[in-house]
This record gives sequence, structure tokens and C-alpha cells, in this order.
Amino acid sequence: MIFSKDGKLFLGKKNPNNGGVYAYCWHIPGGGVNAGEIDLVALRREMKEETGIDILNYKTELVDDQGKG
Repeated sequence: MIFSKDGKLFLGKKNPNNGGVYAYCWHIPGGGVNAGEIDLVALRREMKEETGIDILNYKTELVDDQGKG
């Protein structure tokens, strides 16, 4: 999950053009870590892929790692 400095949760809205049963639904952006990939590198990649936002210059912190996206 991604939170702003003031504690707001970042949500995305599913694109209806991608199809699927969850079109227009709100979701928490997520993804997976590729083999050999560093967790924070995976976070940056997934955020860019799913939201178009590059978080390179943002403070990031891994709070919990379940090994799954």
C-alpha cells in the first residue's frame, strides 16, 4: 500500500479498455518481484507500469514483505 505524508491511501481505478470484470473498480496498485530483482526496484517498476508515476525521487520504505504482489 502507498500512503501520502498526511496518511492518505493511494488507489487506482481499473481501466475499462483493458477488459475484465473489475473495469472502473478501485484497487491498490500491486505486482510481483522478478527473480533476482531488488524489492525497491520492483516497487518502482510496478508503480511506473500500473500508474505511470516514477517514484525515483520519493522516499520509499518496505514495511512488510510477503514475497508476493
